[in-house]
Amino acid sequence: MNKYNKLEQVIILVNSLSKSEKRYFRLYAQIQQGSKDYMALFDLIEQGNTVDEVYDIFKTRNIKQHPSIIAKYLYEIIIDCLLSLRSKHDTEYRLFQSVTKAGILFERGLHASAFHELDNAKKMAQLYEFDVLSQLIIQLKLKLSRTLDFINITDEKSLINEYFQMNEILKSCRNTNVHFQLYDVLRYRTMFADKMQPEELKDLVLGELYLMSRHTHKRVETQKLHTLFQASYYLHIGRSKLAVKYFKELIVLFENNKYQILNPPIYYSMAIKGIIKSLIVEHLYKDAFFFIDKLENLVSEDYPLEFNIKTVGIAHKYRMIVWIKSGNTEAVGDFVENVVIPFCKNNSHILRSHDLLGIYLCISVVYSLKHKWREAKRYTNKILNTSEIYNNTVFRISRLINVVVGIELKDHEYCQHEINYIKRHYPFCLKTEKLLFSYVAFYFSVTSSNHKKQLLRDKIVKSALLIKKGKTDLEINGLFDFIEWIYVKLSKE
Repeated sequence: MNKYNKLEQVIILVNSLSKSEKRYFRLYAQIQQGSKDYMALFDLIEQGNTVDEVYDIFKTRNIKQHPSIIAKYLYEIIIDCLLSLRSKHDTEYRLFQSVTKAGILFERGLHASAFHELDNAKKMAQLYEFDVLSQLIIQLKLKLSRTLDFINITDEKSLINEYFQMNEILKSCRNTNVHFQLYDVLRYRTMFADKMQPEELKDLVLGELYLMSRHTHKRVETQKLHTLFQASYYLHIGRSKLAVKYFKELIVLFENNKYQILNPPIYYSMAIKGIIKSLIVEHLYKDAFFFIDKLENLVSEDYPLEFNIKTVGIAHKYRMIVWIKSGNTEAVGDFVENVVIPFCKNNSHILRSHDLLGIYLCISVVYSLKHKWREAKRYTNKILNTSEIYNNTVFRISRLINVVVGIELKDHEYCQHEINYIKRHYPFCLKTEKLLFSYVAFYFSVTSSNHKKQLLRDKIVKSALLIKKGKTDLEINGLFDFIEWIYVKLSKE
């Protein structure tokens, strides 16, 4: 195993923490006993040091333990801290605690209290349709009853009823797994195709309808999966109106069963974000705004501040993406200046790094579309100056935008610096990157003859056409269309 493995893991873990989680961790660490060498490591990681830099710094300090050993301990402390933090809001975690509590009570001879704890936990698990937890609770209850020779069970009918409930849960689990299988296969099959014919998905549709016909009790989870499957199916065969109709029905299902929405509503927000992404991919921008508003309306005083800020930030990001892709540069420009930038200034200490970088990238693209190149560069540099892993797509796009900025500012040296960085840090260059590099050579060429420049120009146009037709590098060109930008530049040559 790589000696850096645990240190690399803990660096990723620390960088994933929000500002509020880091503050909570520092408070949590204060009450821990023993050596606090792990806090020195935490500080070094927070300062943006890499694995090698951490090792070099530790060599210069009088710290007896090896960095990898301290990293292992820091990793465990952070996980314990996050578990402690999650226990305050996570219903599933609280149910697991109830099961553990019941076991402790039983061991101490408080049998009636243990069964009472399990009964309450079972009611909550069934309310939220946590099938696996419901099964675990009933199994534990039967195991404890068996230990006491069933003195807690009044009659045979009650015992049979416990087993009947468990068998129903097992059946429900099996049906849910099959439902997820059909939905995931549908997603996988349609990932690499723009539109599919209904006949190509007929087996999945018939399988899903047969599964629904077998459900005697229409649970909320079953209805959600059915609605999601139908929406995805209609979306991928080009029936966008029906798809949007089913997506809206899915939102209604969540809102009509608010008791199942957790605090904070993480799964509900994930469902809305998934819908927005699907609509953006299919260019259904007008419909996307309805769901962006729904996402923003999730904010509530009852939820943690971090969840509220993150939700608003993601809604802002999707709003920018929709306006960028629909070509409404005026609206998105005003939105960035008046809403997004003030929001980032006030909440950058709360937003997770990943979410903040996505917002910064959108701002940079907006400034690029408005030909405010220096402002665009300022926000790409905000991204590149962070300590995130360099192979992230956001970082890659930021580098390419910087190449574009260098061309627009006629700074050949800056362009070459960015190109050299990409070539050094990415083992394989994408087709769009190679095309942009070729255009840089063409744009700044001063010694080549007109004939050579024309040949290079023709080669660039041909390559751009192949990329467009082949629909490659869709993620890289998703926000800022580098191929289209090259076309426009060449048309002005």
